[in-house]
Amino acid sequence: MISFHDLYERYAQDVSRFAYWLCGSAAEAEDITAETFFRAWINFDKIQTATVKAYLFTIARNLYLQ
Repeated sequence: MISFHDLYERYAQDVSRFAYWLCGSAAEAEDITAETFFRAWINFDKIQTATVKAYLFTIARNLYLQ
């Protein structure tokens, strides 16, 4: 099982880049990234290692759409 720290270290840049691509604002992308990892942390036991990046991107996309 991957630790939350490892999850963040491995995927934070990708999520941040994706969020920036969605919104075009560095500040908003930072907020989306932080909220994405917060929500992932709350549901950490539900994350499957094989689909973790897609899961994080889905959270980020949904946050952007809200």
